[in-house]
Amino acid sequence: MLKQAIVHLINLIKEKEGAEVAEVGIWLALIVAASIALINTLGINIAAAFAAINAAFP
Repeated sequence: MLKQAIVHLINLIKEKEGAEVAEVGIWLALIVAASIALINTLGINIAAAFAAINAAFP
């Protein structure tokens, strides 16, 4: 599965012009950054919820 995704990405890069490849790279970087921020925020919220549940038990 991962190999197919890499091959597909390489094929896209070969078919695109330089500016288009840079644009795709920028979009991917933005998506990755947003995903990391979202996961980090959710992780903090989930940890707080478990801490509250844990504190409720004697």
